[in-house]
Amino acid sequence: MIQKIIRTFFFTLALANTALPTGIQPLDAADQEGLTALHHAAINNHQNVIEEFVAASVSRDAQDNQGWTALHWAAQYGRSAFVAQLLAAGANPCIKNKQGCGAATIAGIYRYRRLMRRLLEAEEMWALAEEHMSH
Repeated sequence: MIQKIIRTFFFTLALANTALPTGIQPLDAADQEGLTALHHAAINNHQNVIEEFVAASVSRDAQDNQGWTALHWAAQYGRSAFVAQLLAAGANPCIKNKQGCGAATIAGIYRYRRLMRRLLEAEEMWALAEEHMSH
């Protein structure tokens, strides 16, 4: 119960951090670091909100000021289930941050080898699908 309250608090904080001056809080709005509510959900492991974000047409590939997507953040923390949900929702695993690292590289840096392999496979599948679409 306490964990649920804490998760709800962090999710509410994430939404508050994306507030616009008018008080409207679109889920794609970003804070001063470029983090959207989906970034904050990835950082704080709120995988229960991904379906709502997808239904609301929130960008799965929004990049923060350093070029990190929610997929990068989930990879850094080794959140395999979150990564799986993002990939199933159509997140692009090939996006590189400003340092030229994709989510697979981030997972590797933090020694989440199984997650790194999964992301590398997703990159390959994404590239094959793009190649097929271009022909």
